[in-house]
Amino acid sequence: MTESRRNKPVGLRERMRGRTLDWMMRQMNELRPETVEEAEADVLEVGFGTGLNLDFYPDKVSSLVGLDPNPPQGLKALEERLARAPFPVERCALPADTELPFDAGRFDCVVSTWTLCSIPDADRALAEMRRVLRPGGRLLFIEHGRAPSPSTARWQDRLNPLWLRITGGCSMNRPIDRLVKSARQIGLGILDEPVHVDTSNELGYLGSSMEDMSLMDYLDINIVGLFPGLFF
Repeated sequence: MTESRRNKPVGLRERMRGRTLDWMMRQMNELRPETVEEAEADVLEVGFGTGLNLDFYPDKVSSLVGLDPNPPQGLKALEERLARAPFPVERCALPADTELPFDAGRFDCVVSTWTLCSIPDADRALAEMRRVLRPGGRLLFIEHGRAPSPSTARWQDRLNPLWLRITGGCSMNRPIDRLVKSARQIGLGILDEPVHVDTSNELGYLGSSMEDMSLMDYLDINIVGLFPGLFF
C-alpha cells in the first residue's frame, strides 16, 4: 500500500468493516491449513483481507504479496499478524481482474481463499494468476459455489441478489468448478491436466488435477458449501 493510504485517518465505519470481516472469516479458520500449508517459496495471495491465512503458511514460504481491492484499515489483529509473519509481506491495493504489476512467472504459488466468488471478472483474474505463475507453479484455493442439487441451486438463485448486497459482491451461486475448468478450454492455460471434481456434498465440491489424485483424501473436508482445490 502507498504511504499516503497508510497515514490516512481511519473512520469508525472502516474500523467496523474490518472487524466484522475479520470475525466472519475467522469462523472458517479450521478449513485453511489443509490448503494453505501446501504453499511454498514466493506466494501471491489473491483476496488478502485481514491476513487470516498468515498464521497457516509453512516455513517453506519465503515471501508473500497480498492483493486486495479494498484492504481493511486500522485493524489491530491484522497488524499483529503482519508483525509475527516469519517472511516479508507486501500488501497491494489492487483488484485481481486487472493487469497485475508483476512479471510473468514471478510467483511459485497463488493462494485464494473465498475470493473467486466475489471477483467481477473471474475469467480475467484466472488468466492473470496463470500469467504470474512460474511454469509448474500452483494455484491453491478454497471456495464455495453453486450446488449440484437443482433444488438447492434454485434457492441460491433466488437469494443471490440479496446476498450480493449484504456481502458486498459475494455470489453464492457462481459455478466455481466450471469456471476454473473452462480456463483451460478457452485458452487461458491454467491447467495442464484434466480436473477431477467430487460433487458428493450438497453445496460444494473438491477439485484437483488428475496427476495429484493422491491428495484427494487429504483435502476432502466434507463441509457443506465449500470445496478446496489444488491445481498444477
